[in-house]
Amino acid sequence: QKFLKPYEDDIDTIGIITSPWDKERARRKDLGHKDTCKTIAEDLAKFLGEEAFDKPKNVTIRNDKGESVPSSFGRLVHSKYSWCNPSTFCVYPALVSQGKKAFLVKSDKLYPFAHNLELEHLELVNEPFLNMEDVVTRNMDASKMIAYLREGI
Repeated sequence: QKFLKPYEDDIDTIGIITSPWDKERARRKDLGHKDTCKTIAEDLAKFLGEEAFDKPKNVTIRNDKGESVPSSFGRLVHSKYSWCNPSTFCVYPALVSQGKKAFLVKSDKLYPFAHNLELEHLELVNEPFLNMEDVVTRNMDASKMIAYLREGI
């Protein structure tokens, strides 16, 4: 929220891109976590749509059968603003973004080259990121992860 709040008047819609939740399309390693992911994504959508900003936003979770990796990349490249967690999935669309601003959480482990880039639209941010190691060592369930996200956004 602190990153997007200054741009609030320029944001009408928010898309959340997630892995599929349906059994047929989900990655095998994600199947055991799909219900938790769905709970967290739905809460995040509600929070961003109704609570995080002064004006309500139209929030859509993008993971239905019509979504694909290329369509997700296209959404990220062409969105006005994008926020990317440390991942190899999001870094390249952020780098070539045609939008006004792409926020990319710093990760020297995943993309050490990014801090050397001078791209006007790219903002590298030092923000704590909730990774699986933290989730496991803190024994976090969905409600704890939601609280973490709501406090950190």
